[in-house]
Amino acid sequence: MRILFSLMLVLSFALSVSGCVTPYQKDSPWNAVVGGYSDYRLDENTFVVSFRGGNPTPTANLGPYLLYRCAEVTAEAGFEYFQIVGQSSDQKVGTTVLPGYSTTHGSATGYVTGNTVQAFGSSQTTTIPPQLLTYRENTLIVTIKAYRGGKPSGDAVYRATDVLKYLGPSVKGR
Repeated sequence: MRILFSLMLVLSFALSVSGCVTPYQKDSPWNAVVGGYSDYRLDENTFVVSFRGGNPTPTANLGPYLLYRCAEVTAEAGFEYFQIVGQSSDQKVGTTVLPGYSTTHGSATGYVTGNTVQAFGSSQTTTIPPQLLTYRENTLIVTIKAYRGGKPSGDAVYRATDVLKYLGPSVKGR
């Protein structure tokens, strides 16, 4: 029973660290392994938006997730357009070691016949070696300015409703 429990613990940790593509969700301590978005307001029309993805989330997924969240933030704040005015990225790589263990089960049987004693025994040892797990975490961060009215001039300007319309199916469908 202990072996089964330990094996399940090792497998569930390994799957949580390495097998989950980040869904589109708010980042929180409850989903710290897989990540999600976060944002905050700097002033009336300036926001910082980030999206953090745990492995094996492809970095290519983070861009659409981040743009989609920028559009949501813009629309929720009552603005029509947003412009990316600053951007950065961060990548963390780490390892953790899950300890190994061994268990041995044995049995013995003995017979006495007259002056003769016969004994038979067997044992079985199961060994789980230590497991080295590597994890990666990519974060994209942008600072956006939000606008009402006409489309502002400049590069990287998006209409929030268009981004929500065109990226929505792929972001929400992953």
